[in-house]
Amino acid sequence: MSRKIFYHSCMILGLLVYFFFAQDALAEQDTVRYELEPIHVTGLRYTAEQMNVPFSIASIDGSTIQEGRMQLSLKESLDRMPGIFVQNATNFAQDLRISIRGFGAQSAFGIRGVQVLVDGIPITTPDGQTQLDQLNLATVQSMEVLRGPVSTLYGNASAGVISITTKPRAKHSYAQSRVTAGSYGFRQAQVNAGVNLNNAHYYFTAVSYQSNGYRQNSAMQSHLFNTGMRFNADSLSEWMVNLRMQFSPIAEDAGGLTREQLEDDPAQAYEGNIRFDTGESVQQGQLSVTYRRNLSDSKKVRASAHVTRRIFANRLPFTAGGMVNLDRDYGGFSVVHSGWQTPLPFPNALLVGLDVRHQNDHRQRYNNDYGAKGHLAFDQDELYTNAAAFMQNRFTMWNRLTGIVGARYDWVTIKAKDHFAKDGDQSGKRYMYGWSAMAGIVWPINSWVNGFTNLSSGFENPALIELTNNPDGQGGFNDNLKARQALNMEAGVKGIWQNRLRYSIALYNIEVRQDFVPFERAQSPGRIYFRNAGSARHRGLEIGFDGLLLSGVTVTSAYTYADLRHLEYNTDMKNLSGNRLAGVPRHRFFSALTYRHPSGGFLRAQWKYRGTLYADDANTVRDEGYTVLNVQMGYPFRFLHWKVQPFAGFNNLLNADYPDNVRINAFGKRYFEPAPPFNLYGGLSLKRIF
Repeated sequence: MSRKIFYHSCMILGLLVYFFFAQDALAEQDTVRYELEPIHVTGLRYTAEQMNVPFSIASIDGSTIQEGRMQLSLKESLDRMPGIFVQNATNFAQDLRISIRGFGAQSAFGIRGVQVLVDGIPITTPDGQTQLDQLNLATVQSMEVLRGPVSTLYGNASAGVISITTKPRAKHSYAQSRVTAGSYGFRQAQVNAGVNLNNAHYYFTAVSYQSNGYRQNSAMQSHLFNTGMRFNADSLSEWMVNLRMQFSPIAEDAGGLTREQLEDDPAQAYEGNIRFDTGESVQQGQLSVTYRRNLSDSKKVRASAHVTRRIFANRLPFTAGGMVNLDRDYGGFSVVHSGWQTPLPFPNALLVGLDVRHQNDHRQRYNNDYGAKGHLAFDQDELYTNAAAFMQNRFTMWNRLTGIVGARYDWVTIKAKDHFAKDGDQSGKRYMYGWSAMAGIVWPINSWVNGFTNLSSGFENPALIELTNNPDGQGGFNDNLKARQALNMEAGVKGIWQNRLRYSIALYNIEVRQDFVPFERAQSPGRIYFRNAGSARHRGLEIGFDGLLLSGVTVTSAYTYADLRHLEYNTDMKNLSGNRLAGVPRHRFFSALTYRHPSGGFLRAQWKYRGTLYADDANTVRDEGYTVLNVQMGYPFRFLHWKVQPFAGFNNLLNADYPDNVRINAFGKRYFEPAPPFNLYGGLSLKRIF
């Protein structure tokens, strides 16, 4: 065990001992009231108190996501959760890469293997891809993250679920604005408004932001618009209509660097990315409608439907097919009925539901003639349809033990319609189907400790882009790529100590079959292909806690130990069995201290440590760990009828040299995308309630 790891472990143990044995002294010193309110989570498709859920699930409120933050990406908030590793916060042409217990770390771009929902509406496509560039952080009320394969809940999700809830109907009408400016030309402006009329609430949010970027060829510009309404048709029902729109005309891609280039000039871009003018543009709109009705005190029904249109174009750093145009339409509907009592000899509640989703991608590739559109090289329609039925039964036994069992059956049809006649008709069709299941129990050991355990299964079908990126260079689909399967076993404890400390400790073991691993080819650097490895094992320890440290001072800490290995992995040239999974560190630690004055002013310091990880499956390229320190502050006051809050933030105060992203198995040894050195931002928010 290294000296750093020993030091971090001692810190965690010391803080826990401090919490458990110094409560009486703290209570005498505490002049600021501090109580941990129960957290109710909805990501399991029903509402339950967090401590009574037999899964590792954590929640963050909206103030943690927004107060004093840049509000540029979810990495600002997700780092505080154990079991979650986030990269690529500064390359907006690739989007965030979020991994949960190792799943998703090797995604080509964006998020894979994790279902993401906003107000119960999936922003994850039916084939399992998620881009968070459409998410407006100013509208978030809370966010829940369920860690572990639970495909019984939402289907194609082998890693977990991120469920985001936007701000509820306000009691009063309001208007709010916020401006922020920072290093590297960062600018952001927000406008929020909500109006109550009779039994309806109408709201509107607009956000515009831009940045020149720390590196060459890394500028970005994006504009987000949200509007909608919530209204009650009667005392038992509620309708919610949302329209979300995005226009992002600029997102340049600086590309990866070799270690030598990184040490020479981390702000440079890969010269091929400059020559081929790499980057992307996006336009997207989503319309969703949700209906909820209380049929009785226990029975409820929820129905929702959504449609999404996404127009995407990007340029990659090579000629043949290096310019992509994608027109994507996807949507679906869901119906859930909960609260049925079944004739079991103990209290229980049955939930049944149906999900139907469809996706249609029209994908064209043109030659990239150094930033200009060349000849058409690929033209294909890709269709993905998923229909599923599911059930859950929650029960209570002996007035103490609570649990849940569930099952789901998914039927998937995937089609390719080849319109590029020069190389023959390579249209194709694939079917995928199967069961997933879960079972879990929670039992109270005493007033402040709940034990829990669960067994769950997950699957992850190949996404359309992973099937379409065919290593043989042909159209149609890569028929050799199969769905990944996962079986998760987990046990742990969680609870609240004297209303001052909330904690959770979890141990897990996940057996993975037909794992996905990415690779690149010399003739198309930047385009990611996938293959199945034989099997893998993910196991680890996750510790998280938050509570009162001193009067007015709160602490949040998280430690993750992840032992992720390929059990069976043979390529054409070598045997990689036993190697560690690339792209995920074994050790991570996060801690945040916040001082809050009774007036509402705050000072927050965040310390993050990431241990060593490997950049390739052969485990020959090793990226050492790093430590990052960030600070945020703010002070609210009232001016006339307005609440005014200036705020400021200082990122990477230690000026650490570290990669914001590590590209797995990158061709040409261009593994590293450096993070910015010390940088800062500041701003002002105004709010008035009418």
